[in-house]
Amino acid sequence: EANRLYRAEFEFVAEEDGEVSVSQGQLVVALPREAQADPDDGWALVETVQEPRQTGFVPIGYLSLVESPTAGAHPGRGAEDAAGPSAPGPAAASEAEDAADGGATGYAQPAMSPPQWRGPSASSASASPERSGSRTHGSAAAGTPPPARHSGDEFALTRVPDDGSGPPSGLASAAAATAAMKSEEFAHLFEAHDQWFRQALSRRQNTFTALSSSVGDLNRKLTDGEARAKSLAERLGKLEAIVEQERKRWTDQLEKEREALGDAAGLVD
Repeated sequence: EANRLYRAEFEFVAEEDGEVSVSQGQLVVALPREAQADPDDGWALVETVQEPRQTGFVPIGYLSLVESPTAGAHPGRGAEDAAGPSAPGPAAASEAEDAADGGATGYAQPAMSPPQWRGPSASSASASPERSGSRTHGSAAAGTPPPARHSGDEFALTRVPDDGSGPPSGLASAAAATAAMKSEEFAHLFEAHDQWFRQALSRRQNTFTALSSSVGDLNRKLTDGEARAKSLAERLGKLEAIVEQERKRWTDQLEKEREALGDAAGLVD
């Protein structure tokens, strides 16, 4: 009911737009719902008491009532201002004092762990509805422990269930729009990555082609150098042979002239 103070018996982590995260022991105030909203959908529109104030949906099964409704009670005030004509019992008064202390200091008093009798039995655990992704079915009752989450489902945050469960006020259509937007974003990112990959391959191919051309030019230059060196070696060999022939011819010519001079000197004597 609206304008009632509740305490979160279990921690709840918001996973979709319109939900609000609460920690165990945190105080929240129920807010009025829209006229066309289903009151038995299993969700409660609440506002956190501590600063900064946040508003959103929380599963009813995660909350427990702290105070009775009062006329004109402000959502953010403690349990001292919520005292009405009917005096609460000792347990409710103690819880209200704890709630007032938590609201005055700006933080929630940590709630003690629930006793053993509050824990779920084997039959209640098997009968408790499981949360698909981040949505809780309306059959969750107050005081039951939080149902198990499917952490292995990667698309639970963006899938809209077919049974009509989940937060009201058009949040299902918002989740579908978010899923479509994410699909378009993923497609755009994949296309951009594919284009970048093709450009990188083209640049690498151009670089490899340039390197191959440079290596081919160097090989041709080396081949030409080897051919020139071989030609020079042959020409040097021929030149050495010619020089040797000329040296031998001059040597023979000198010997003949020396012999001719010797013969001429013998005749003179």
